[in-house]
Parts: sequence; C-alpha cells; structure tokens
Amino acid sequence: MRKIYAMKHEELVTEFTRYIIENPQFIDRIPDNAHVVLLDRRDPEFCRYTIRLAKASRKADDKPDRPIAYIDVGKLAPAKSRIVRPRVLRKAPEFARV
Repeated sequence: MRKIYAMKHEELVTEFTRYIIENPQFIDRIPDNAHVVLLDRRDPEFCRYTIRLAKASRKADDKPDRPIAYIDVGKLAPAKSRIVRPRVLRKAPEFARV
C-alpha cells in the first residue's frame, strides 16, 4: 500500500504544482516557507500517510518550527489526452524515415 500512496502523492504534487502555475494567487494563502501537506478527504488512510511523512521530514528539517499548510486537494478532474488532431498514416512520413 505504501507504494500506491507514494505514487498518489507524486501525482498530487504534480497536479498541485500545475494548479499553482495556473493560479499563482493561491500561493498567497500559504504561509512563507511552509511545509505543504496534500490531503484527499475521500482517502483518510492516504491523509494519515502524508501526515506521517510530514512529521518524519520535520525531524530532519533545518527549521523544525516551520509552519505546515494542509491542502485539501478537493478532487481531480478526469485525466485526458492533450493530443490534438492525430492522423493515421499509411507509411512513415519523410521526417521519420530511417
């Protein structure tokens, strides 16, 4: 289960980073230098996993009193392809020939 939660955490970090890039004003709501803990209210065991990770990382933190910002990620929209207008070709095009 730990590996599944690690993969989910990685995915949420990626999605949260994208969200911040697209919505930079959100970062203003997070305390400076805070340790961000991503939570999924639909998965309490995952939440406990991420909180345990945060507590473990605090032990090695150079600022043990660093503020913690708990972020309820809400929900993820379904993943979708970003491919636009694909085409089926009968033979390899000139730019891809070997």
